[in-house]
Amino acid sequence: MSSREGARPTRHFRARERSRRATERSNARDDTFTSHRFDASDMSRAGLTPSARKAMEDALDGGGSVAVAPAPAKRPAPPSRKRRRGKLGGPLGFLGFLRPKFRFGLVGFVAGCAFSAWVGTHELERRVREHEDTMKREREARRQKKLEMKQANKIIGVPIIEELPDDYEDGDPTRRAGADAGEYKMVLVVREDLPMGAGKVGAQCAHGAVGAVNIASKTSRMELGKWELDGQKKVTLGVRSLARFEDLVREAKAARLPTFVVEDAGRTEVEAGTKTMVAIGPASTEAIDKITGSLRLY
Repeated sequence: MSSREGARPTRHFRARERSRRATERSNARDDTFTSHRFDASDMSRAGLTPSARKAMEDALDGGGSVAVAPAPAKRPAPPSRKRRRGKLGGPLGFLGFLRPKFRFGLVGFVAGCAFSAWVGTHELERRVREHEDTMKREREARRQKKLEMKQANKIIGVPIIEELPDDYEDGDPTRRAGADAGEYKMVLVVREDLPMGAGKVGAQCAHGAVGAVNIASKTSRMELGKWELDGQKKVTLGVRSLARFEDLVREAKAARLPTFVVEDAGRTEVEAGTKTMVAIGPASTEAIDKITGSLRLY
């Protein structure tokens, strides 16, 4: 045997052998289908149903007239239950474009906001009522306290009014030796040398008292409060000359007592710019008596 005969088959040879064998197998299958009758064993190997095997046997036996029963038609599949969007009716119809989970989530969110607003409104109303009740009780307490203070002032500070004769010449009756330093009063000194009637004098004294209180409210608020608690005592005295009047005003200002001089407007009984009276105080009785203690009642 030569070396060429003993060599292994080449690749081309193996390919030709595979092609030849495949052709032989194909020819054998064709011969089987044309000349061989299928039996049950052959059909079972093909994996066919009994009805299909019977129909194939009838066709191979020449029974072309035998009608092959058609396969039963498949029943149509039931329609899928798809959710129809955009068909939501009622007040929520405008939410049909949303998916169900977003739709119900939005409804829950809106309901929660509405509930929170309702609770907040009721809580606000409750707090407003409580605040109004508190303010009402405070106003009532202040009013009651003011009434109690007023009654106490009436009880503590009621002035004692004594009627004196017109010819009383002993000076200020409220001035007495060793007067209590806790007593307070206001003195209204009127010029007796001016031709003023009783009504005119009363009006001038009212102007002087109001002016002196305004000054005391800015310069001596403590003395003003004590004077109000002491009954707001006021004494009207008279002076017979302008010179003595000027001396009293100068002494009162030097003592730093609340002093208010009334100058008339000149519309009725005296000329304009005339000094008609001076109000001194409110201040302690001891301090005022050092200046007006020698004057008599008007």
